Amino acid sequence: MGSEAMVPEWASEPCIMGIDEAGRGPVLGPMVYGCLYCPLSYKKTLATLSFADSKTLKEEKREELFEALKGNDSIGWHQ
Repeated sequence: MGSEAMVPEWASEPCIMGIDEAGRGPVLGPMVYGCLYCPLSYKKTLATLSFADSKTLKEEKREELFEALKGNDSIGWHQ
């Protein structure tokens, strides 16, 4: 889901959300903020998907995880 996507039906259930930023700030370069949300009932499944602090993952793994997120109908995200 990108920023133009409609709110999924499951979003009317209790949800959890994570927000993170990346970058060096307006003085040294752009900042990017992103958020991911999913139904609270998906929390255990989300914990099995091998996410970690992006600084500890190689770029290839970050891209792989991002592609998995984009194709998952149980997760909404905005950047």
